[in-house]
Amino acid sequence: MGGSDGARPGLAEIGFVATEPAHQGRGVGTALLRHLLAQPGYREYVLEDIKDTNEPALGLYAKLGFSVYKRRKVRFARRAGFRELVSMKLVQDPASQPTAGF
Repeated sequence: MGGSDGARPGLAEIGFVATEPAHQGRGVGTALLRHLLAQPGYREYVLEDIKDTNEPALGLYAKLGFSVYKRRKVRFARRAGFRELVSMKLVQDPASQPTAGF
């Protein structure tokens, strides 16, 4: 797959976030993403190409502060059960970043 076109220092692209169905709704995805967002060295995070019908994921990302920055229509998407792909972004305030040693 490779990195995204906008790859640069301080930017993390998070892909393929999933929780086993038996464990969904128990905070596993939230805990995983909060852990990733607390890693030093990153300030901006992107999630690319989320199906617009994946409401639980879109809701979780929005709850954590991500906002939609791009919507992309996909040819024949309706046949696959969705309308468009949504991309979301979060830019953290440097003051909210964890400090090493604390």
